[in-house]
Amino acid sequence: MLKRGILFRILTVLSCLILFFGAGALVVSAAEDTETAAEEETEEAIIDYTGELDPATNLPMETSDDAVPTTGRVEVSDSMYYDMDRHQFVYPVANTVNEIYSTAADGMILTKAVSITAGSDAMVTLYRNGSEYTGKLSNINLPGEYVLNIRSGSDVTQLFSFTLIQKTTAMVSEYRMPDGFRVVNATVNGEGIAYDRSNVNMEQEGEYVIEYECLGTEIPYTLEVYIDRTPPELQFSGRINSSNQVRSALQFTGVEEGGSVTVTRANQDVTPSPSNGVYTLSNSGTYFIEVTDAAGNVTSYQFEIMLYFNIGSILFILFAALLLAGIGIYILIRRRSLRIG
Repeated sequence: MLKRGILFRILTVLSCLILFFGAGALVVSAAEDTETAAEEETEEAIIDYTGELDPATNLPMETSDDAVPTTGRVEVSDSMYYDMDRHQFVYPVANTVNEIYSTAADGMILTKAVSITAGSDAMVTLYRNGSEYTGKLSNINLPGEYVLNIRSGSDVTQLFSFTLIQKTTAMVSEYRMPDGFRVVNATVNGEGIAYDRSNVNMEQEGEYVIEYECLGTEIPYTLEVYIDRTPPELQFSGRINSSNQVRSALQFTGVEEGGSVTVTRANQDVTPSPSNGVYTLSNSGTYFIEVTDAAGNVTSYQFEIMLYFNIGSILFILFAALLLAGIGIYILIRRRSLRIG
């Protein structure tokens, strides 16, 4: 009886072990089947996927619901949108259905021509450096500071502004980012300079490359400009004393290509035409000379040409003297003839 009891217990333990390991094997097998199916499903999905893969997991990159749309309008700031189809900034006019389109964002600095499109019933006025601009709005290419105003009834509101500069300029000393934009990088003469996300200091002379982007559209922009603050200089020749008094003709050179010169005397423009780059002033009087270089730097001079004698004036005086002498001799001879008669 004792032997049978021991044998029964042994068989019972063996049965439990068999059941335990068998169930474990089934669970492992089921897990392996599930993992295999998941892998097959993932591989199938990757085969159909044509986008970017995560370099860490080699799986498709997750897409975001906040991706920038490629069509329609994107808000840039409280008063400005960007039309992704027209590739222009849009300025809604308050309390009307009018909209103004422009290639310039409010506060932007550009070196390329700007285009503005306004509806026929929109009462807009563009100002350049404080004076009304009368050129075509479709091709604004003159350097200057521009402001667009719109009239609604008796109210006049500034809608936006921008600055148009040449590739070489002295007009700007900093670039404050328009609302809705941020600085990405800035260099001068190829060297990185300090900046913050909303402003770049441009007081230093040199070649600037400023990269920035619109936060709403993620479109990149680049401003490339050379800042030149060196004033122009003219070279003068003539009998000039230390007080800039001249006792001869006054000649000057040094007007750079892209620059200009203005000469006034008694508030009248008397700018001469150059001959091989040489400007000549001959008449007596006080002259004001203002020269501007291509960057917009200005230098002014003042000279007084005194009364002087040159070959021409001497010959004229001699001719006049001979003429007067001849007239006198003629009168004397005439009088004597009359007496004799």
